[in-house]
Formats: sequence, C-alpha cells, structure tokens
Amino acid sequence: MKRFLGLFFGLTVFLAAGSFGLGAGARNISASAAEKADSASVETFFQSLASAPTLVCEINEREDLEQLKSRSALPQNVVWTIDENMTVLNEQGESIGAFETLRTEISGDVIDNFYISSEVVLSGLKAYAEECGDYDFTMIAAEEELLRKAKDMIPKARGAVDFSEGLPEKKSALAKSNEAGANVIILSAEQADEETVSYFQHRMKTVWAIAEEGKFGVLKACVSGAFGIILKDAAVLEESFPESSEYNSVLTRSPLNIAHRGEPVVYNENSLDGCEAAYQNGASHIELDFRLTVDGEAIVMHDATIDRTTDGTGSVDQLLLEQIRNYRVIRRIGGGESGTESVIPTIDEVFEFIGDKDICLLFEIKSKEAALVEKLSEKLEQYGVEDKVVVISFDRTQLRRVREKIPYIWALDLNDFNKDSLSETIKKLCESETGYDLVKGAYSYELVSEMTDRGYMPCFWTYNEIGEYDLGVERGVYGLTNNCASAAGEVGCDILVETPKIKKQDIREGMELSCSVVSLDGKSAKTRNKAVVIAYKDCGTYAKCIVKAVIGITTERMKIVKIPYATGGCASVCASSIFPVFSAVVFAAVTVLRKNITGISRDIFIFAAKWVRFFNDDILAEERENGS
Repeated sequence: MKRFLGLFFGLTVFLAAGSFGLGAGARNISASAAEKADSASVETFFQSLASAPTLVCEINEREDLEQLKSRSALPQNVVWTIDENMTVLNEQGESIGAFETLRTEISGDVIDNFYISSEVVLSGLKAYAEECGDYDFTMIAAEEELLRKAKDMIPKARGAVDFSEGLPEKKSALAKSNEAGANVIILSAEQADEETVSYFQHRMKTVWAIAEEGKFGVLKACVSGAFGIILKDAAVLEESFPESSEYNSVLTRSPLNIAHRGEPVVYNENSLDGCEAAYQNGASHIELDFRLTVDGEAIVMHDATIDRTTDGTGSVDQLLLEQIRNYRVIRRIGGGESGTESVIPTIDEVFEFIGDKDICLLFEIKSKEAALVEKLSEKLEQYGVEDKVVVISFDRTQLRRVREKIPYIWALDLNDFNKDSLSETIKKLCESETGYDLVKGAYSYELVSEMTDRGYMPCFWTYNEIGEYDLGVERGVYGLTNNCASAAGEVGCDILVETPKIKKQDIREGMELSCSVVSLDGKSAKTRNKAVVIAYKDCGTYAKCIVKAVIGITTERMKIVKIPYATGGCASVCASSIFPVFSAVVFAAVTVLRKNITGISRDIFIFAAKWVRFFNDDILAEERENGS
C-alpha cells in the first residue's frame, strides 16, 4: 500500500509538472455550471416546494436596494445594519441613508430584520419600536449575550443568533441560542451542511443558511433543509432555480417522525416497550406525558388518574411512587388492551432509554406544579441529555417557568392560535420565547407560510393513518406527531443515490443516476428510480451535485450528493508485481528530464523523484524488519 501511495504521488506530481511546463489546463466544470438556463419565476418554483424556505436579502449598499426594487419577486425578509439613529450602514460602517426613507422605497410586504452590534444601537431600535407600536420584526446579533439583552428590552420582537463567523460545538451553540431566546440560528454556507442543519432543526431551532453566490450555492442552501436562505445578491433569485416541477410537492428535508406516547396503536401507550418499538421503526422523536406523584417523583402518565391505562385506580398526585410501581400499563390508545403488561415509567427510566440513542424527547408537562419543572431541571443535569429534550405544554405558566428555570432548552406552545390574529399569535410566541405545535386541524398553507417567514417551523398533531402521513409530508409539515411510528416510517421521503466514479468531463446537468426511495425509518424501499442532476460544482477530485428524483405519486425530493471522479488507468493498477517496473520508469524519466528541464518544473520533478525513493526505501526497510 505504501508503495502504491508513493508511486501515485510521484506520478501525480510528475504529470502536474508536465502540464505546467506545457501550459495545458483541464476544463473547469464550474464554467459550464455558471451558464444561465431558462428558468421559471421564483414564485412558480417555490409554490412547488413543500414548506418552502423563507428568502432573506441583505441591504448593504444603495445598489442592493436598487437591485431589489427591480426584481419581479421580492424576498420575504430584508436585513438592515443600523446605528443608534436608525441610519442604515454599509459593510464599512458608512451611512447609505435613513432607514425610514430607504424602507419606503420597497413596495411590498417584507419583514424587517435589524442587525444590532451594540447596546447603544439596541437602545435606538427600542425607541423606534416603541414609536411604531405593533411592529413585526426580528433582531439579529452575533453575540448571544447582546441578543439576550435585546429580547429583555424588546420582548415583542423575535431573535436570531448569527454563528456564521464562528460556530461553537453544536451542543453549546444550541444552549447559547436557547438562552438568548433566539428562535433562529444563522449559519454560513460552509457550516450549513445537511447534518448540521438537521441537528438544530431536530431540536426545533430554525436555521437560516447563507447561500454561496450563483445557482449552485442557492440550491445547496435550499437542499440543506434550512427553513431560511440568506442571499447576498437578490439578482440570483430568478436565475437559480430549475423549471417548476410537474409534481405538487418537492421536498428539501425529511420530516420528523414524532412517536406520540410511543407506539400506542400496537403497544401500551406511554410505555418503554412502545418507546423501543417506535425507535426501532424510525422515530426521530418520542412524545411522552409527565406528571408528579404525591411524593414529588416524575412519572409518565397522560391522564390525571391511572384508571384508563393501567390495572389500578387513583389520582397520580395522590399516590406514592412505590404504589404507582405496583400497577401495570395494560392498554393501548383508545382503551383497547394490548395483551402485554408494562411498568409505569419514571423520568429516570426515560432518560436512561434516550441515553446515547439518536433520538429526541418531547417532554409534555401535564402537571401544574412548579416542582415538575424543578425535577426536570435536576434530571437533565444528572443524565446530560440537555440537547435531546424539548418541552411542550398547553400550560403557558409552566412554559414560562421552563424558560426561566431551564433557559438552555427550547419549548413549544400546544395551544390553538386560530382565535388569535397573526400579530397576536406572533406577539405571544415572542413574549414567551417558544415555538408552536398545533393540532392538525389548524393547518393552512397561509399559516405555514406566514410562520415560516418569521422563523418558525410547521409542527402539527396528531396523525393516525398512512394517508394522513403522506398528506402531511406532501404539505411540508416538518413535525409529524403520530400514533403509529411504524406506519409513518414507511412513508417515502428521501433518496439514496448511487454514485459511481464518473469522468470529470462527463458530469453535466441532466445526467441521470440510479437511486432508491428511502423511508422515514431509514430502510430502502423497493422503489427504484432515476435521479437527475440539476446543478453541480467542481471540487477537485469530486463534484457536488444537486439531484432531484420522484419519491411518490405527487412528490419529488431534492438532495446534494458527492460524486467522485474516475482517476484513469494508472490508478487502477494495484498489482504489486508491476510497481517495481513503474518505479524504474519514473526514475529513468526523472533522470533524463532533470538534465533538460530548468526552473520550477525541474524542482517539481526532483521533488517527485524524492517521494518515490522515500516510499520505496521505507518499504524495503519494513520488509527487512519482517524478514521477508
């Protein structure tokens, strides 16, 4: 193996030197990728996306504003960098005009986002917001401490923490963003890969990804799954997207399979057996209900009494934990008996179950006692699962206690907001520093769009049938709380693309690759299909490709895949008997060429020869040591 590596490196440098000397260069893939193609409008494309990301544009120069005004499609959000006098600044800190004057030039309903850099700037924004009354806007800060102060000073505004200049360790970044009261995390183009975006959004934190310039950069940000895309150049909006699909929905992310009370269709509800079954069937989250016993211990129980689901009777808050443990959970959701018996779980057993599993817990608070929040705080620290727990509740008093006592975790409000206006809903969520999780009857495209534009993600409950799961996925519902994780797990929502090595010059838009549909449980479905490359970027030894494939009757999936380049004939030669011959040829070539080549090319050839010799000498020494 060492001989191969040495020879390969030497030959590579050898050929590179030859290319340098001859002045020849390979064709750059990015050149063809940059070619503009006919495309549909942004509105048309985004209508086909399931829960399309909100579009965010920055106004850094006067030219940015003029460019924005000239576009047929406006973004939903605009970012302004301001000073304490509400003057808009460019990247050099110079004024480009008063905010109120510049803002009147944008005709359209866009949401304002203000980048704040100091407490002085924050004070100016606070004064302006008070003058405006009900004002729908977001505050962005790179320092979580500053954003925390901003939220305290202007609680009716939303918060976004900007990690684009430096992302801490993910668990730490999550805690910092939660403590700051931010419902949005901003990531750079390099940071916003699918894995990182998924980590934060699985914890119910909305990610806005900064897009690289050009068609590929915008599509890459889109298929990361982020719920927001920040564009430096508004002009790329109408230049970047492929023609609208004939399919109703195009997915850019996999939804969350939230197992409601475990797997209650088959197993006893709120049992560890049901949790394990849900996990094995692809659940990304387990939703469980918690109450306090009379002696202050947290157990898993939906009802105020144990009568419906167990073989015992009595109110949870009137029973000791020791008494509770003598009873068994015997019934599924709806009251039918499962045929099995399960012990009533404690909070300790649930946290031990979560452990190092790739799964999160939606911890629903059913009790009104403040002691339950205290118990949760204690157990989070004991088991170290702070980044795996999100609190949900109908009780807004308890939600407030969670945010005060355990600010490093996030919370979701389960109440129905249908009776409230949009502004009232947003105000309540901002002041409570929570997200939302609504009954599925409250779903509407308008609501999802309005909430997504403000940094919230669509989560709904409770789905019961395979047809409902399919419909939820097609609509772009991100959090699918369901009563049968195994059935939800069968829903096709992703693609597994085969990536054989392809010659660099053969990578092109429209190229087809084999793929299979992957279900939510991570198991490849039988469906076989073709994925089509719609954009690509040359990365040296491989290409990053944006592909699109059909995954259902009315649904497609977009994804980014890495395709390695074929290395050619020499790289495929691995028989050890051939290496000495190659080595001899290389030495001879280098010896001859060294006498005739001067300058940098000569130095490169010498370097290559030394590498070949080094590896061959190393191998000989190793063979002597081994007695071979």
